[in-house]
This record gives sequence, structure tokens and C-alpha cells, in this order.
Amino acid sequence: MQSPFLLFILSCFSCVSMAIFPSLGLLAAIVWGFALFLVGMRQSGRTVMLFFVLNLLVLYLSVGIFTPLLFYILAVGLPCTVMGMMAAEKKNYYLIRKTSLLMGVGGTILYIGFLYQTFGSDWGAIKAEFIQTSQTFIQEILQSGSLDRYLNQGLTADQIIHHVTDIAGVAVNLFPAFYFLQMILAIYFVLTLASIYAIKKGERWLIKKPLSLEQMPWQLSWCMIAGLAMAFWDYGTGSLIFYTGLNLMCIMAPIGFYFGCAVVSGKYYSYSPEKRRNALIIFFILCIFVAEILGIFLILLGVFDSVLDYRKLNIHQKPK
Repeated sequence: MQSPFLLFILSCFSCVSMAIFPSLGLLAAIVWGFALFLVGMRQSGRTVMLFFVLNLLVLYLSVGIFTPLLFYILAVGLPCTVMGMMAAEKKNYYLIRKTSLLMGVGGTILYIGFLYQTFGSDWGAIKAEFIQTSQTFIQEILQSGSLDRYLNQGLTADQIIHHVTDIAGVAVNLFPAFYFLQMILAIYFVLTLASIYAIKKGERWLIKKPLSLEQMPWQLSWCMIAGLAMAFWDYGTGSLIFYTGLNLMCIMAPIGFYFGCAVVSGKYYSYSPEKRRNALIIFFILCIFVAEILGIFLILLGVFDSVLDYRKLNIHQKPK
């Protein structure tokens, strides 16, 4: 798909889809970002910026720009526009990733700040409504009989509702992490799709390292460590420090898991073929019987890899 007209139609369609189909907003945003990236790969940086402006104009004239769309514009659209402009200059994968994620973090912070500025005075009412909705939802599930297995094991309906209420009270304070994870996921998928497309077209400038050689940047490791420290420092108090640390942990946990898998992958490929088979069997057994513990272990492994450098990788070496 190299025609500028087709790319323009795709980008406009995905923009409007974000508004018309809110449940598919993230998917539509990924398609939009990928279209902008393709424009940069095949056209110029100015063309990418022109497409972005025209997309916003089409979006405004067709359905308008309302609050939920601001997130996709600030946290996905703008970073992907910058990604497209850098693609026009044939920048490498890791520079594009770092720059776009920094842009995404800035856009997400702006959006969350806008939400607090707009709805901050009503936050208590919003939280109470969310908890009430969660209680109503779990009561309907209880009435449907879907949780009879737990009731037969000794739990009472009041205990289940109490636990759900506690979870809802914590979850409503984790919505910043929810937005950050959406942003990271969108940028990751856009860049991954673009890398696959570029390689298929014979362009080598967007190649990423194999998973077995990936390593978490040390700055992100310290973000996770800071989140752990803040959460445990004010554990159970419900203070701003506690929820800031909890949000950092929720954001960094999937990233740590990814890089933990990279560590395991690196060790796996360092074994002989016979040992690989045994290691794979052990890994699947652990996935079946102690999946939660294995997940936590992989997160911690990924977080501390850049600090301890288990695989002795040269983290200061720039990718080619």
C-alpha cells in the first residue's frame, strides 16, 4: 500500500472509527499510527504532518473531537506522527522507539492532567459511582448462578461483594496505568508492524534485535524499583505516594515480563539442543502448575537484568 491517496483514506477511516466504535478505539488508533508511519516511509516528513492535520480536520468535521479521542490524539497520533517523520529520515528502530515513547508519555500525562483539571472536583462522586456499578454487576452475576462454585466452597455472597468492592476501590485509582499501558501497547504494535513491513520490502534500517538480545533500559528498571519503594513505604494508607507507586508497578510489570522472557530466551538459545528440549518441558510444567509465581519471577528477572546483566550484554553498545 504505497499510494498516498489510499493511505489518506485508511488514516481518515481509522480516525473516524475511533469515535464511532469506542470499544475498538485502541485497534483503530494502531491502524491510524501504522498508516502515518507508512506515509513517512514512502513520502516525506512534511507529508506525515499534513496527513495528521488533515486527519484531525476530517475527524472534527465528521464526528467532532470529544474527551476520549484526545487520548488517542495526544498519546498515539502525535507519537506516530513523529515516528513517521523519523521514518522519512531512515532513523533506526531504537531511536524511533525511544523518541515515540517519550512523546507518548508526555501526551498521556497531558491527557491525565486534563482529566483531573476537568473532573477533579467530581472525582469522589465518580469513584463512588464506579464502586456502585461494580457491586451491581457482581450481584447480577451472583443471581445468574455463575459463581455457585465459589459459594459451594464456603464463600458467602456478602464476602464476594466485599472483595469486589475492595478491588474496585483500588482499580479506580489505577486508571493512569490503564492509559499508559494503552499508549505503550499502541506504539509497540505500530513499530513492530512497521518493522515487519520494512524487512519484507528489503529495507534494513528498521531491524530490531532478536528477543534473546533485548534488555530493559536501566532507567526503566529504576522506575520499577521506585514504584516498589513508594508502594511499600505507604502500604495500605491509600495515600498519593502509595497509589503513585502502585501505578508505576502496574505500568512496569508487563514491560518487566517482556524483558524477563528475553532473558529466558537468551539462556534457552545458549543451551545445546538436548538441554533446550529439557528446558522447554520444565518451562511448560511451571506454566501449568505455578503460573503466577513464574510470572512474578519473570517480571523481577526482566527488571533486574539491566542492573545485574545476567547475560553479560554490552548495554552501552548502540544498535546498528
